[in-house]
Amino acid sequence: MTWMIVFVFALALVALTMSSSRQVSWIGAMRRVNAGTVDKAEWMAPDEVVEQARAHYLEAMDWLLHSQTHALSERMAKTPHYFSGEQRRYHLELLNYYRHFEKMQYVGVMRCVHNVSVRHFSQDGERCLVIDDQTGCRMATYHIASGERCNTQDLGEATLVYQMAYDKTAERWKVDRYIQQLPAGWRSRRKSSRVRLHTMLSPFPGRDN
Repeated sequence: MTWMIVFVFALALVALTMSSSRQVSWIGAMRRVNAGTVDKAEWMAPDEVVEQARAHYLEAMDWLLHSQTHALSERMAKTPHYFSGEQRRYHLELLNYYRHFEKMQYVGVMRCVHNVSVRHFSQDGERCLVIDDQTGCRMATYHIASGERCNTQDLGEATLVYQMAYDKTAERWKVDRYIQQLPAGWRSRRKSSRVRLHTMLSPFPGRDN
């Protein structure tokens, strides 16, 4: 009977150790912001983690910008380094689609200025939302063979929201899911009361609720 109790205790200890080892190192430093305030309370990670998530997001956007003319095989190999989940599947499916058009003559490259804020971490510290205020958005179309720019289109400004997920094996944040585009001027006091950020989305597709 004694050995059975010891065995069960040992199993519980191993399970606890494994669970602890799977947690991110900053789990104990997570803090609640605006606690007790309706629709404003959120979890935030330490400043260095926030900056790391921001830096890794910008690295992903920079790679997307400069890899447009790279070989498809190289782009497919590098995609999992920057993206996970739905975004990884989306980009890999898109690149696989491009394989059927080996003689593509033109490529579009979008440039913009990114003003990024990181908010709404999950309680376990492994996910967060990135709000990307993009200004000066311009889509340039290039002729692949000559590298000549054929057309430039001004796209104005946009605010996009993505979910980032932390890959504990790779030890980096990855763009995991596209959430939505926010309406223009959403930060203004008049509109901010009607725009709320949620970590969980409605399961019902179609019009916004």
